[in-house]
Amino acid sequence: MASRIRKLSISLVCLLETRVKKPNMQVIYSKQFAGWNIYDNYNYAVNGRIWMLWKDEVNVEVINCTDQSISSIIEMQNRKFLFTVVYGSNDSKERKKLWHHLEDVHRSFRDMPWLMAGDFNVSIHPDESSNHCEGQAVTMDMQEFIDCRNNMEVFDHGAIGPLFTWTNKQQEGFLAKKLDRVLINDQWNFTSIVEFLAPEISDHSPAFIQIKGKNKQPPKPFKFFNFWVKQKEFLKVVETSWNMPAQGNPMKVLYCKLKRLKPELKKLNKTHFDDMYEK
Repeated sequence: MASRIRKLSISLVCLLETRVKKPNMQVIYSKQFAGWNIYDNYNYAVNGRIWMLWKDEVNVEVINCTDQSISSIIEMQNRKFLFTVVYGSNDSKERKKLWHHLEDVHRSFRDMPWLMAGDFNVSIHPDESSNHCEGQAVTMDMQEFIDCRNNMEVFDHGAIGPLFTWTNKQQEGFLAKKLDRVLINDQWNFTSIVEFLAPEISDHSPAFIQIKGKNKQPPKPFKFFNFWVKQKEFLKVVETSWNMPAQGNPMKVLYCKLKRLKPELKKLNKTHFDDMYEK
């Protein structure tokens, strides 16, 4: 985990569901995150459900904390925004408390750019599950989250990576859902990129959020053109890439294979179709 954070050159990281007892937290912190600042919610939740760590280059002012969220004012690039990290309860009654709290945060900071991220432990639509059925209705839990999201006046930040962000990691009875999201409000005026990465040892895909300068542009989304399949080399390109081994649980294997295939299809497009992808 710590090596991945160093590789990505992250300045602020939030760890959820650490399952680390408070006496052991200091040992891990001193070994893996020496020199980082840290804030946690051990005073509100057993085993500290949320750790928030940041480097000195980021200015963080924590404004409130609960068992399911931490909100703070972040200053970077001489600009400020509200940031809330969420780890929603598995219990719907407890999640209602989270929804009410987040709506209170919205009322207090409604004119400020707001970035909210984390595991909400509920989806907003039936098709955000690998076992959804056509015509399946929105559940009461989903509707409560939808209502809260509307009341907060936030919406999903565009993202690249897998749709499903959680998996039960089972070969038989495999199940995957979108439980993790990154939300923003209309006041969000930063150029930012969100990518959900391969889960590795976790059962969740971490959200990697890059906040860029004004002149930076997010990457173009991948486009699949149907006429590619008519090219005689298409199946060979796909088969060669897909048959290369990939390690991990089913979600990670799928993620890695799709990510590996994308540049090969771009190369095919550039060679045979005059780089239609860039047009």
